[in-house]
Amino acid sequence: MFPLMKLSSEILEQILVKTEYVEDVVSLGSTCVRLKGILSNLRVWRYILAKAELVEHGQVMEDRVRTITAFLGSLPDCEAIYSLLRKTIYERYPGTVMYAGTVMDMVTVLFPGDPQHHSVTLLGLRLLVLADRETAGHTVLKVELSLSTSNHVLSLASLQKEIGELVLMGGIICIREEEGMALCSAVERSSTWRIGRLFLMGEVGGETWRRLGREAARGWLGRVRIERVVGRRGRREDLRAVWGRTKVYWLVDGEFIQKADGEEEGWGRIEERIM
Repeated sequence: MFPLMKLSSEILEQILVKTEYVEDVVSLGSTCVRLKGILSNLRVWRYILAKAELVEHGQVMEDRVRTITAFLGSLPDCEAIYSLLRKTIYERYPGTVMYAGTVMDMVTVLFPGDPQHHSVTLLGLRLLVLADRETAGHTVLKVELSLSTSNHVLSLASLQKEIGELVLMGGIICIREEEGMALCSAVERSSTWRIGRLFLMGEVGGETWRRLGREAARGWLGRVRIERVVGRRGRREDLRAVWGRTKVYWLVDGEFIQKADGEEEGWGRIEERIM
C-alpha cells in the first residue's frame, strides 16, 4: 500500500476536506504532526465546516462540537478557527421568534470583543458553551422560550452563571422538587424574568416557594396553576409574594382566582383554599 505521508501537502489537504465526517478528520489530524499542521490552516477549516453536518440535534451535535474544540485546543494560535466555529453555530442554529403563533426559541448572546449580538436556539447556546473557552465565554443577554421543559431550565441553570432577561411565555411544568429548584436557579441568575404559565404540582415543595418568593420582585407571572397540597408546603409570605406578581389568575385545584377581582380579595380566597 502506498504510504499516505508520501503524498503532497495539496493531496493530503484534499483528503482531509473531502472526508465525510468531521470526527474522522480530527482522528486523521491526530495521527501525525504533518496532518495536524494542515489542520492549523483557517482555509482548510472553512471547507470542513462548510460541508460538516452541524444541523443534527441533541447529544450527537454536542459530542461533535466537543470533539472539534478538544482538537482545536491542541493547535497553536487557533483563535481564527474558534471564531469560524462560533460563526458556523450562529448560522446553523438561528433563533426563532413567531409571536402570533407563540413559537419562541431564541437566546441573544454577545461574545467579548464582538460588537454584534447574535441569536441562537437553546441547543445553539449549548454548542456555543462547548465551543467557548473559560477565558472567553458568551454573555446571555436574553432568553425567550415558548415550549419550556424542565430540561430547558436545567440547561440554562447549568450553562450560565448570569442571564439577562428570561422570558418563558409558553409556560413550564414542575412536578418534582428538583425541577422547581432548576427553575429557581434560572430565575435567580436573571436580571428580570417573565413566566407566562407556571404549573406547580406533584412533589414541588417549600424550597421552590421560598426561592420564588425571594425573587418575585424582579419578575412577573401570567397564570399560575397549583395543587392545594403543593401550596400547603410553602410559607404564607412566599405564596403572597408570588401572588402579588401574578397578572391574570391562579388556578387552585380547579378553582379560578382572578387577579381582576382584587389583590386582597384574591389573596383571601387563596388562603381559604390552601391554608
